[in-house]
Amino acid sequence: MEERQSMVWVRSLTGKLGGRYAGDCEFVVAVGALKGGLRQMQFKGKLRTILTPLIPKPPMIGGVTAFFLDVPTIDFDLTGLGEFVELPLLITTVRNVINTQVSSICVLPNEIVIPLTTETNIVNLYFQEPDGVARINCIEARNLENRDVFLQGKSDPFTRFSVGAQGFRTKTIDNTLNPIWNEIFEAVVDQAFGQKLLVETYDDDVGKNDDFLGRTSIDLGTVKDRGEIDEWYALEGVKHGEIHLSITWLRLTTDMPSLASETSVKQNVNNAILMVYIDNVSNLPSSKLDFEPSPLIEMTVGNVMQATFPKPKTRNPLYRQKFAFFVSNVEHQIFKIEAKDDANAKKTLGECVVPIRELLKENNLQILEQTLYLALGPHSSPLVVSLRLRVTMEINCTSQTVH
Repeated sequence: MEERQSMVWVRSLTGKLGGRYAGDCEFVVAVGALKGGLRQMQFKGKLRTILTPLIPKPPMIGGVTAFFLDVPTIDFDLTGLGEFVELPLLITTVRNVINTQVSSICVLPNEIVIPLTTETNIVNLYFQEPDGVARINCIEARNLENRDVFLQGKSDPFTRFSVGAQGFRTKTIDNTLNPIWNEIFEAVVDQAFGQKLLVETYDDDVGKNDDFLGRTSIDLGTVKDRGEIDEWYALEGVKHGEIHLSITWLRLTTDMPSLASETSVKQNVNNAILMVYIDNVSNLPSSKLDFEPSPLIEMTVGNVMQATFPKPKTRNPLYRQKFAFFVSNVEHQIFKIEAKDDANAKKTLGECVVPIRELLKENNLQILEQTLYLALGPHSSPLVVSLRLRVTMEINCTSQTVH
């Protein structure tokens, strides 16, 4: 009897590492005219690596993608600033700056991407579609601890949320231990099984470190599996306090009837997401005679603006950065792209506008490696960009065809 063999082709490998570093590296820190340093730097976090695509010849891997699922914990000693090193607000400020820089580089949705072969499709490496969107409704809290008892008042609570590098904050409710917020936030979730929604509640103290009122975390893989979670969560790290959250999982689809259905049912929420990948621009003009610009790309949808990192002294910058914008009205909103000179008061180097509805005409609601032109008077600069539109839809929603 002839034995049959079957082959299964694996497209990628994913690994999870418990990253931890402790070393004696030193950094220079400047605070106004004062100069100091950081030493005994330590950090720990969850690092995930993806090896893709797997190819049938050396090096067997087309590219490596690495990222932290959440902002890593960072500790350090601040030196050289005399008595100022004892100021808690200064240490908090330095830590926030470090967290912001690390997050912008390698905390989801930001990634370190390394192509290993010239045959690897760069767009496929950099422009992966996320798992979905978490819609977070921060409803209320109760029985919070009172941090203003010596001021003969009550706490002034607010809550911070984070999903990877994305951060959100409620408004402050003054003088209450049972605040009601009813605020909604939305976060792009790249890796549902691994990422968490981190929640921290504080007492707002102007000019001082905010007092901690408790924290909790919610596994986003559980939210994806259940579709929606509406629960009271006990706040950890304090004696008492609870927070009421409702979290809905939104899947991504190209189903246009779903867009019409979501728009008609919920008029005041976002119903789509625009994903953007900026590759490169060439032949930018100089904003000053005989001086190379330091260009960045600003992108705007509605009142939300995001920007690439500036590239120093070049008219042909390579960015390879991805972004995501929530869209509330696909038919009427526009995507504006503007190149600016970071070294010359953000002077405009060219711009173009794309009506988001144009993507509705495209196959799979996307354009890949498309060349647009940034215009400045008679001058135009080619911009290579990829755009992808996806409808966000609740799992329990039933798509209905609109006639």
